[in-house]
Amino acid sequence: MGEIQIADFERLEEHLQMILKNPDTCLDEKLIDEVRLQLTGMSLYTNSGAPGLEFYGGMLIAAEGDMPIVIPRLLPLLTKILPSYPKNPGILSELTEKLLRSLEFTQVLAVAPEESLLLALQSPFSAAILLGISIISKASLAPSHTAILSNMKPLVHTFIQVWLSSPDVAVGEAATQTLGDLLEMDCDCRKTLSPCLMSRVKDLNIGSNLPLGQGLLWRRIFQDQDIYKLLFSLCDLSSCEKDEFRLDRRQISIAQGRLLQLLPRLATLNFQIISQSQFPMIEKIHIGRPSGILYFAATKMIDKEDLLINMILITFFGHLLSVISKETLSSSNFAFLNTIVNEVASENITLKQSIEATVENPETTPELQELLSRLINIQR
Repeated sequence: MGEIQIADFERLEEHLQMILKNPDTCLDEKLIDEVRLQLTGMSLYTNSGAPGLEFYGGMLIAAEGDMPIVIPRLLPLLTKILPSYPKNPGILSELTEKLLRSLEFTQVLAVAPEESLLLALQSPFSAAILLGISIISKASLAPSHTAILSNMKPLVHTFIQVWLSSPDVAVGEAATQTLGDLLEMDCDCRKTLSPCLMSRVKDLNIGSNLPLGQGLLWRRIFQDQDIYKLLFSLCDLSSCEKDEFRLDRRQISIAQGRLLQLLPRLATLNFQIISQSQFPMIEKIHIGRPSGILYFAATKMIDKEDLLINMILITFFGHLLSVISKETLSSSNFAFLNTIVNEVASENITLKQSIEATVENPETTPELQELLSRLINIQR
């Protein structure tokens, strides 16, 4: 194994070992930042000629060849420190992110197993939670990796809980994007990858001709009773469950917004699983009848007196109808879509007016105009 030509690398390694032994050790942020900047090619050092280092624009940077040596020496330390570190781990998370960037999901699991990821998601600090989400998002780059993730029920359960219950905006956005990417890659009936996910796959030089997913993560989330129940209980204002996952009213509204943001994307991937009943006993508690998560979110979930969440619901329908108009709907799927649009529009004049205005708008796509016209005609 070659010598690492990074200034102060050994000092940093010793510093991390001290923190691991004594978490109250004061972080040397300057030392951590100096090494991190070398790893990102942005060090402020300007006057060293050590072999294995390169110059660009007068700045010293670490040679890419050092990374295979650096990663196994630093990453195990960081993944042991971060999950239970008692202070804000922001700068440690940034260093860890850099080391993880070139690794695949299975490679990360070798140094940060499921237990470490669970601890990261349960951290009181957003930086640690975001790092855990970033690692989980790596599973969205290959169907075989989403299959591995689907077997980690405690991790998936905690991830869903964090997605819906975290008050942090950045955590919510990252988790929403990650969950959508994971389910897209795992989908066993997708036609192609979305531009965003395709870009991530290409950036890692992964072949674009990926096989279809096996649908295992879909089944883990929507056909596992414990996780399916969590989706309803964290988003239902009228839920009378008194358990550790019960949220206050404000956070329930945030959770509802996140669910409404994700569902249109899922509708284009697997309309059936989100529109059909999965566990009638759970659905009867939260809806009053057996029906899927899409029906619950669109018709029963929100407080009709809450103006803000009602505006989010209007936006949801606009997005849902727009993306669905590009798909070929079976007669049963169209009937379901018509049911939820009719049911909500009959009580929500704003939604009905929004649909009618969209039909009249000359900039509306022909596909969307046709779909909306059919829905309006049925309403009449």
